[in-house]
Amino acid sequence: MIRTATKQNMTRWMTVAGIAFLVGLGACSHEVGLFASLEQEIPVDEERGFPTNGSIHGLVFHETGGTGRYFAGGSSLWVREAVDASETSLEGWTRIAPPSSGLTLSSMALVGGEIFAVYGGNVYSRTAGDQTGVSWGNPVAAFDTATALQVFAVTVGGTDTFVVSASVEGGNRLLDNSGAEISGLENVNTIYDVTNFGDRIYVLTNTQLFRGAENDLLTGMAPVTIAGSTSSTFRDMQVRGDDDDELWIAGKGRLYWSNDGTNWTNSDSITPEDSSTEVQFTGLGFVTVDGTEYVLASTQANGLYEGNDPDDLSSLRAEGSERTLIGRSGNYLTTQIAGRAVDRIVIDANGSARGLDGPLVFLGTPGRGLWRGQQENGDFIWRRE
Repeated sequence: MIRTATKQNMTRWMTVAGIAFLVGLGACSHEVGLFASLEQEIPVDEERGFPTNGSIHGLVFHETGGTGRYFAGGSSLWVREAVDASETSLEGWTRIAPPSSGLTLSSMALVGGEIFAVYGGNVYSRTAGDQTGVSWGNPVAAFDTATALQVFAVTVGGTDTFVVSASVEGGNRLLDNSGAEISGLENVNTIYDVTNFGDRIYVLTNTQLFRGAENDLLTGMAPVTIAGSTSSTFRDMQVRGDDDDELWIAGKGRLYWSNDGTNWTNSDSITPEDSSTEVQFTGLGFVTVDGTEYVLASTQANGLYEGNDPDDLSSLRAEGSERTLIGRSGNYLTTQIAGRAVDRIVIDANGSARGLDGPLVFLGTPGRGLWRGQQENGDFIWRRE
C-alpha cells in the first residue's frame, strides 16, 4: 500500500577470533552484530511470492467491508488479499500482467474502486475488486497526445477522480481526467505529489508548492511560499490527522508543516552524525502505537527517522537503541533497510481489524523490496514481504 532475501537461519562454527570480530561489529553505528541478531531471533524475510530486489514506488489498500487487498507498484503491479494480516494467515502476492508484454509500471493510484496505472506513457484502468482476471483494456483516450508520467488520486466536488502529470510538447504539465491542462503549472519541475488539504488541492514539485483556487480546485494554481525552504528539495507531502489537521512536506534536511497551507513551521536542520550534508527526506508517515503518535520520516540514504511527538520535532532522531519503531527492542537494526534508502511510507491504521495488535507500516524501497512493520507482543517487528 523486491530484494534478494538473505536467510538468517544459518548455523556454523565460529572461532573465538571470529566471535570477537562480530562483537566488534555490534558496537558499530547500526548495532547489527552477532548478539543483536541472537537477541532478536525474528525472521526478516518471508516467502510470499514478492520480488525482493525490486523498487517500490507506491502502495494502496482497497477496503471491501473490513477486508480488502493491497496493491503495490514497482516495475510491475502486485496484489495480495488482506483478509487477515496475522502471521499465520497472510496471503501471498500475485503479479498482475501489464496491458502489453514488456511494459513497465511507472505509477499507480486507487480512485474509488478502480486502479489507474501508467504503463509506457499511457494511462490504463481496471477494477480493484478483482485480483487478476480483469483486462486493462485500451489506454484512456484523453491522454493520447501526452506522455503520462504519474497519476494521482484527488477529490473534486465530493467526487473521487484523478490527475496526471505528463510531458506535453517537451514540458511538464498537470492534466485533469479529461486531458485538459491545469492552469498555473506550465513547464514545472518534477511533480512528486498532488493531494487535497482543507478546501484546496496542493501540488508539490521538487522545488515549489502550488495551491489551487478555493471554489474551482483544479484552476488557478499559484505558488505557496514556505519559509526557510529556499534551498530545499521536496520529495513527499502528507496530511496528518483525520480532519485535515496539518499538511506536512519532506524536504532537504527539514520537515515542514502547516495547519492552513499559508503559515509554515519547519524542523531544525538535520544532519547525520557522520556527515556534513543534510539528510534528504523522501517520505512521511504518522502512526499511533499504544496511545502515542509517532512521525516516521524516510531518507534517501540514511534509513528512517522517528519522533514521538509530531508537535515537537526535537524528538526526531535516527534509528537507534532508544527508538520504539526503529530501535533495538525490535529487529529493525538487523534488516537490510537500516541506514539505507527508503522511498515511501504507507500506513494502514486498521491492522487491528485483521488480527494484529495495531497498525501496519509499509516501507517501499529502491532495490530492496517492500517491508512491513507491525506490533507483536510489545515489540515493533519488521519483515520483508
